Amino acid sequence: MKNICTDPSITGPNLKFNLGDHDGQLIQHPNLPNMEGGKDQDWWFLQWHTPTSDVFDPSQPIMNNPADYDALLGDALYSWHTGNSEESSGLVVYGPEKDYTYRLSVNGGNIRDVFLSYYVKGRSFTFDHLIKLSVYQRIRTVSVGQGFGAAYTGNCFTVVFNDPESPYYNTDLPVFGMFLQVMLSDSRGEPSGYTNISKGNYSGAIFNANSYHNGRDGINDAARQYILFKEDKGELHHVEINLNQALLQMAKYMADKDPDNAAIFLDMKNWSLGSYYTGPESDSVGNAMSVDTAHPILTYDESQIFSASSPEGQIQIIDNGDYGYYTNAFKTVTLPSIKNKIIYIPNNLPNHRKYEVTSNGNDTIDTTNLNSDYEVVINANNKSYSTVITGDCKNTIYLNGDYTYIRNISGQNDIYCQGQQYYNSMTFFDGSVNIYSHAGRFNVLDSGKKTSKLVLNAGKGFISYSVNDGQGSVLVKGATTDETAGGSQHIYGGYAFQERTIRVVGGLTNQTIQTGVENFEVISSLEGKAKDYTTSIIVTGGRLEYSSGNCDATFDNQDGYLNIQLNHINNYQISTNMQGNAITEINSKNLLIATLYNVNQSDLLVSYKDNNAYIANKKSKAQCIILNRKNVSLAQIEPNKVNIVF
Repeated sequence: MKNICTDPSITGPNLKFNLGDHDGQLIQHPNLPNMEGGKDQDWWFLQWHTPTSDVFDPSQPIMNNPADYDALLGDALYSWHTGNSEESSGLVVYGPEKDYTYRLSVNGGNIRDVFLSYYVKGRSFTFDHLIKLSVYQRIRTVSVGQGFGAAYTGNCFTVVFNDPESPYYNTDLPVFGMFLQVMLSDSRGEPSGYTNISKGNYSGAIFNANSYHNGRDGINDAARQYILFKEDKGELHHVEINLNQALLQMAKYMADKDPDNAAIFLDMKNWSLGSYYTGPESDSVGNAMSVDTAHPILTYDESQIFSASSPEGQIQIIDNGDYGYYTNAFKTVTLPSIKNKIIYIPNNLPNHRKYEVTSNGNDTIDTTNLNSDYEVVINANNKSYSTVITGDCKNTIYLNGDYTYIRNISGQNDIYCQGQQYYNSMTFFDGSVNIYSHAGRFNVLDSGKKTSKLVLNAGKGFISYSVNDGQGSVLVKGATTDETAGGSQHIYGGYAFQERTIRVVGGLTNQTIQTGVENFEVISSLEGKAKDYTTSIIVTGGRLEYSSGNCDATFDNQDGYLNIQLNHINNYQISTNMQGNAITEINSKNLLIATLYNVNQSDLLVSYKDNNAYIANKKSKAQCIILNRKNVSLAQIEPNKVNIVF
């Protein structure tokens, strides 16, 4: 057995620092650390997605900071803390010499992180032999924010397909790198599966090791443990990761997506280890954590042969401490298929934390007996009306039938709309809901509490969302891949104003937005293929902020406030219809043609003041004010319409 890397707890603490984000490039900080102890230039402290002002200066640590004293680790030798109360980063070094522990911390930001990282060099370590990570870690402090976002940590790797340094390099095969992640702890509970792999989209793609489940996104059967997201003052946990088992899950997922290339993906000698990184990451204000790490060691055992036909085993093992299991580590209880029944999922079966139930008729499925320790998978295959009432457990609902009504929602819920012809609906009260519109139609009537979180993910289906009296967080996301492109989303704001902003992110999806009196932030997609899709916006009150991308957009500003930031030259039309007072503010460095239509020229009164256009309807007294922030000349009136060119 060989060590792939040095042990920075022995060879440190003088490691390299980087300068933060520089177009994704790893650039060493010009200043070098000068701490007592060893120097190891193969390891890095990395900060990504961090403002330049918050990047650590390795030459200026705080010495023996009393605020960083730890009952287990003792006095802090060296500390760095940057940022403010909403967004911050931290690094603390604890002794003694040759037994250093590194505390990495983050709070807030947009995927803000602090990593301890090693880049493999000198030779290619291929996955046809056993590769393992051994490391000691604990979650020292935690904080959970409001609204969207999370804090999380894991042990993550880059892997290279067909590495040119590999003895198995093949000039007939492509070369690409990918991110393989084994999550350790997550503020949302059990670390959830995630991957953005699609056929042909491999370079730079991400795969969490719990993203594969018999061809369906979800949790696989290779059991893993995880550390609970809570403050821990005890000993560091010994964490061991079998990288081969993790990579095999990713290779199987790729083989499912691209069966023509399954053989080369499943050939373990085609894969090599590129790098290792560990540390916390946060993507929103209030979500924070600090992680202690010591003695990370990667080993390579050439005596152990590994292939795609090797038995599946545990990916992550934690030998002590307060940890949880990924729910597939518990036996799944498959309840009998039901038809025209009411079923309450039981909570009194020992060691059984996951249930699966299939509805084939006019049924009611109630999971309110279950707390957050449980998971329920519901297959709604019904061709008539059924009702699902969810409790505080994790609910995964597959809508394969025609009519399903989901109500009294709480807990964590993932809803997959998969049928071809159906009309499903949901009344949203509390908890967390992710809806994936793969096919069919789904209606959401939002009566969510302030603590609720709703994410609408576009697919090939149709989603209709109405605010009603909802007060919680709402995020609407357009499709990002060819496999999910082509659907529609209709979003209707409410008429009882709430102190919140509904966020809409564009994509490969046709989107229609009618504001009501809600506030909206709309961000159009910069994806090149988005040019084939449109965004239609009707402002009937409230405030809408729009940032343009590659799709065409039309605006009907009947009342309220519309602010347009143009980043690209596209086909934009602004309609007033002259039904009420409306203010439109244009902030753009590019060309805009704003056309007022459905108005006869004889009914218009156009005046100019400070290069702004004041356009009024003589009959109704309604007016539209177009603010010319760039202070350029306005175009002349053409017959039957007004073209205003900025």
